[in-house]
Amino acid sequence: MVAEGVFSTGRKSSYCTVDDVRKVLGGYDLSAYADVEGLEARIQELLPGTREAVDQYAGRDFFRHEETTVTLDGSGTDRLQLAEAGARPPVSVQAVTVAGQTLGPEEWCAYGSVGTVRLTGKSSLARFPTGAQNVTVALSWGYEAIPEVVIQAQAKITAAELLGEAGGEAGEVTSTRIGDYAVSYGREGRYAGPVARLCEEAREALVAFRVVRMRAV
Repeated sequence: MVAEGVFSTGRKSSYCTVDDVRKVLGGYDLSAYADVEGLEARIQELLPGTREAVDQYAGRDFFRHEETTVTLDGSGTDRLQLAEAGARPPVSVQAVTVAGQTLGPEEWCAYGSVGTVRLTGKSSLARFPTGAQNVTVALSWGYEAIPEVVIQAQAKITAAELLGEAGGEAGEVTSTRIGDYAVSYGREGRYAGPVARLCEEAREALVAFRVVRMRAV
């Protein structure tokens, strides 16, 4: 099954704040930055990119989306999994359309706790017909408040970037990755260990939120 989300990611550029990042950095020598203002300015510069790294790795964002739509491939069964479009957690489903035909409200039901839409016995369809992007679901989904572990994951990625810069380029320059996002640091730099550790902690925190999209072969 292929699923495609169609939604606005909102205008916020960050899940975490400058203070969240500074708390992660507590105890590290960041004298490479001239003053507090210089450090905070650099953090602000990094936040949009590290938020994008979080979203890219998770395959979804963590804002609230009201009355949006997701488009999915028909499953060939009597149910659809909204999580495959990244629309989780679902809050409410307003409409279901199959091949351009909007189903009546009595023809389907939604189970918000598991993100499933299922056809009922009153439906004119026995199953969602197999097809490419032939089912559209109108729904609201997402978080009222950003999960704390997501906030901390972005803060750690941002802190890792700063430590990589502050640690210098001693030894071979290497990188650690979170999806397509790479944090570079000197392999023998004084903060090489913390950079790798913070990125690994961020990856581990985000794994539970990753969207697994199924593709029929």
